[in-house]
Amino acid sequence: MSTLRGREYTPISLNLIAYPHPFHTAWFKSHRFATADSAQLFNKTDCVISWIRLRTFPIPQLEDLEAMTTKSGISLKLNVVVIDDDADHAALTEIAVHTALRDCYETIDLRSYRSAASALTELPTERPLVLLDYRLANETASQWLPDFVRADVGPVVVITSSGDEQIAAAALRAGAADYITKEMAFEHPEQFGRIILEAMRRFELQHTARTLTKRLKEANSELTLKSERLSVMSATAHRFVEDVAHEFRTPLAVIQEFAAIMRDGIGGDTSPQQDDYLGFISNATRDLSQLVDDFLDGGKLRAGTLRVARTPLDIEAVIESVRPILEARARVRNVGLRVAVTTGTRRGYGDADKVRRALINLAVNAIKASPNDGQITISACNDHDSGVCISVSDQGPGMSHEQSSVLFERFQEGGTFDTFGSKGFGLGLSIVKELVGINLGFVDVQSELGHGSCFSFTLPDPDPLNILRH
Repeated sequence: MSTLRGREYTPISLNLIAYPHPFHTAWFKSHRFATADSAQLFNKTDCVISWIRLRTFPIPQLEDLEAMTTKSGISLKLNVVVIDDDADHAALTEIAVHTALRDCYETIDLRSYRSAASALTELPTERPLVLLDYRLANETASQWLPDFVRADVGPVVVITSSGDEQIAAAALRAGAADYITKEMAFEHPEQFGRIILEAMRRFELQHTARTLTKRLKEANSELTLKSERLSVMSATAHRFVEDVAHEFRTPLAVIQEFAAIMRDGIGGDTSPQQDDYLGFISNATRDLSQLVDDFLDGGKLRAGTLRVARTPLDIEAVIESVRPILEARARVRNVGLRVAVTTGTRRGYGDADKVRRALINLAVNAIKASPNDGQITISACNDHDSGVCISVSDQGPGMSHEQSSVLFERFQEGGTFDTFGSKGFGLGLSIVKELVGINLGFVDVQSELGHGSCFSFTLPDPDPLNILRH
């Protein structure tokens, strides 16, 4: 005789043909357990049953379980591993599983083991549901739960004959998906089924979360590695460009000087056509010199080594200091240059050299964008935010909003310039933005297709409080 919570279970050999409920037909053919009512007779000697009332489970309402199965996407096949050192209890657990879930799965593959060690060595390839008895021979489920978790099985539900809360807490801490008493599993299969399905649903969510987390870590690791490689490649490329740009300075200076000597007639008389050619050479070398300066300044800005000497500035004087250079560039393109400084314009505060570089860059771009016989205007006025605004407007083709929104990024150009030598590398405006930022100002552009563009930047005035605010 075996006992379970006060009831006696007698092992018997049954060879049943059919029962009205599928619970009775399939299971008692393969399992040797029935509950003998004390009022009935059982012949232990020859194992002949005179009359026995088999204990049956109520037929559960499984509509809810089926709905849960469909929503959670559980497979049509369920693999279940039952681990219990008591053969009677293991068989009853199998019966309870089949009763609770028979309408939720097409196939339920049940395997029983008497020890956790043997179960671990013969686990199915698919992640099975594991029903682990808490008290095994000379050990507890808590000792084996970490091994099952490491084996990446399905949810491990601990079943026990007692409802001790401390045991339940210990099992859950060790990695159990849930904790069920045998009495509840055997006598309330519908509730038992809900607990199993919910445990499986939680497990799938947790497994998916772990998988996604692992993939995210792998992706982050790969991204970090690629980012480091890209940083090295970018640094190498920048060093190469800066080295080449630095080496360009000497030959460019030589070309410019000899072109000027020839234009001045020091080396002999030149024809008007030759003067035009020499003008092209001078303009091209000047553009290259500016590009070299942009490259070198860009490297210094990235390294944070560009020297800054901010002082109070006379804005009109700064504009006049670059006017001869810009007028010479404009004459080559037959473009007019107008300067308009509003009376009463405040003094600005910044590095004069950086202001001139930004102004020349904007004005040269405006000259390139302007048509022959067009005009650019350099203006200055007080800014509404206690500073000064310097702007350069042209009569060029203008730009769309999409073009102007990315114009100050590196290697971006706006507008369409068709003249010789007018295309660049798209570095000038990004350098302008950096130079204006060093001077505590902001750069802006207003443009419309077919109506030209107006580039502007601001400088704070020399008031200490205003400088601190910027």
